[in-house]
Amino acid sequence: MTIVTSPPAARLPLLVRLPLYLVLVVGVVMGTVLLLFRPGVSQLQQIPITVVVLAAVVAVTYVFRRYVDRRSWLLLGVTTPSRMRWWELGAGFVIGSVAVAAVLVAQLAVGVEVAFVGTSAASVGTGSALLTLVAGAVLVALKAAVEEVAFRGYLVANLATRLSWPVAAVIGGVIFTLAHLPGGVSGPWFFGEAIVEYTAWGCLLTWAWRSTGSLWAPTGIHAGWNWAQDYLLGTGAWALPDFGHSLLHLRAAGPTWLIGGPGNMDGSAMVVVQMAVIAAGVALLGRRAVGRGRMGDTGAQS
Repeated sequence: MTIVTSPPAARLPLLVRLPLYLVLVVGVVMGTVLLLFRPGVSQLQQIPITVVVLAAVVAVTYVFRRYVDRRSWLLLGVTTPSRMRWWELGAGFVIGSVAVAAVLVAQLAVGVEVAFVGTSAASVGTGSALLTLVAGAVLVALKAAVEEVAFRGYLVANLATRLSWPVAAVIGGVIFTLAHLPGGVSGPWFFGEAIVEYTAWGCLLTWAWRSTGSLWAPTGIHAGWNWAQDYLLGTGAWALPDFGHSLLHLRAAGPTWLIGGPGNMDGSAMVVVQMAVIAAGVALLGRRAVGRGRMGDTGAQS
């Protein structure tokens, strides 16, 4: 006779431990950055600082999962590195980058004027420009991992203990959106568009996690999106005077609802193209994971 036992109850109610977790994560991130970050730090020098931030967030998440939730750490999608997981990270990175390029192509197709001004290689040299590209890829991947562990890994997984996964993904996406709004919204259009865009974005990343069984794929997609905007194509910096760290220097002209903003293509109505590309990529990743029979168990916990 098999005796089935229920997992122990969490030490705190869901509506208490989630806000407490997010406050602690924000505190850990801000505290680490204030302690270690100095003005003028290069992209390369920011990498070890971000590694410390990621380690701190993972530690907080582990403690909460193990001793507050009293559930398995593995159910958050934080799996150990393997050849398949590295492949998912890389494939996700390509998907995110291609999605940004697709929006730029779509904007050009509907009449947005994009002027090529130059490249960072002309001012800092080819070697430095390429080093910034590589360092930027590592840096955005680490930053994306921090957010994926906190939002998709911990927040959505815990919401799914009381809600269906689609509902948990939407609520988690809204919270993810609100965390990204300060300082990045100008006017009602961009506020409304940001709510829809980032919530949909959060849902797609949750789908990537659920489809592959780990956070490696959504981390790659997240990183590729940010890298293509800020380091390669510059669509995240085309309103900045110095073009940020972007390799390509572009200037866009056209209706704000097509260009996006403030200062980048986020907020453009053409991000529907971006979402479509990411959805197609996630569907392919999910089919591959199922086909290989290596999808992890990320089912909702009781």
